Amino acid sequence: MVDVVTAVKRGFDRGEKDFGVKARSIVCMIRGMDKKFPQMILDLATNGKDLGVVAIDVAGTAHGADEQYEQEAAVRGIHRTVHAGESGGPKEVLKAIEEMKAERIGHGYRVMQNESEYEQYFVKEQRVHLEACPYSSVMTGAVPLDWKNHPVKRWAEDKVNFSISRDDPTCFDNSMLSEMQLAHSNIGLTTEQLWQAQVNAAKSCFLPETEKQQLVEFILKAKP
Repeated sequence: MVDVVTAVKRGFDRGEKDFGVKARSIVCMIRGMDKKFPQMILDLATNGKDLGVVAIDVAGTAHGADEQYEQEAAVRGIHRTVHAGESGGPKEVLKAIEEMKAERIGHGYRVMQNESEYEQYFVKEQRVHLEACPYSSVMTGAVPLDWKNHPVKRWAEDKVNFSISRDDPTCFDNSMLSEMQLAHSNIGLTTEQLWQAQVNAAKSCFLPETEKQQLVEFILKAKP
């Protein structure tokens, strides 16, 4: 596993040198796998900072998450993101925040089924970042095919801390550009709302604070 992360880091380093784009690794626990696997991921995130590992993630089925490892990651000072609310319901999102100490939520669309939870955690407090992937949200059945009423539309109107990203490009042949075009043309986000989403992404990224601030300032200068 270390060899794989090392190889990825070499590719990231070349990309940053050639194109000026920073990239880091988030190592992911898959729910339901052997119990030794999440421990390996946790230890890799603890010891792999020199390899560009900045956080851990949990993905897989909506139930049976190994919350103890995310809790331990918080104790160790490792950043945390959790897939929740793509399947299942709002309770998985609440569990990710309260029990798993998530700083970011992958997808999270079904939190909209609980208005009070949505208002509390994402409109008022805004302490957790939502990672939206519009195309996959429909392709996976996480949300209905009704672009004008996609959760992202409400998030933008409510000034929620969310960003636009892509999911499973090897499956869906999508890109950041295609996701942005989809959010603009189909969902109806304005250019300024898309820009704000990327400001949110920069502010919620897992870079060290100095590098994060440089990234935020770079995007702020591009305000439409």
